[in-house]
Amino acid sequence: QLVTEVLNRINTLGYNFSNLGRLSYVMDIRFIPIVLEYWNKFQSENFRMSILFALHFKEYHFYTPTVLELYRNEQDEEMLFRISDVLYAMRNRKYIPQYLEIVHQASYGHAPDMIMSILCQFHVREAMTRLLELLALYPSVWSYTFLKYVYQFKDPSLLPYVLPYLECDD
Repeated sequence: QLVTEVLNRINTLGYNFSNLGRLSYVMDIRFIPIVLEYWNKFQSENFRMSILFALHFKEYHFYTPTVLELYRNEQDEEMLFRISDVLYAMRNRKYIPQYLEIVHQASYGHAPDMIMSILCQFHVREAMTRLLELLALYPSVWSYTFLKYVYQFKDPSLLPYVLPYLECDD
């Protein structure tokens, strides 16, 4: 019934969508209030993910604070990753302090997500410092992210952290 309700509201905007997945194909700023209104009403993770992907556009970056709030209030690890993926799509340098705030939380890091990738793509030195901490705590979780972004920092002091991977069979 909620799906029908969301689709009916979206379709009054001039669309003829038959499923929530279609929301991710069209960038229409008018979707966002509807998506945010229904976000927590869905019990099904699949429906929550479907509706979340309506926000998956860089042009919606001004909704980053709202999506960060969704991230902060989420408990499910898979959903945290999905929300971080939306944040990655809408990433903007303006929100670097908010991204840093999240990665510095004590609870951050036991599972990978895209917030660290956002910071690394923006070459935020403080992010690499935190990534090295996370790498020491959770090497199996963060080694890929570290290796993917370390070269972008062009910092010779990071070479000792890379060397063990050059000698590793994995």
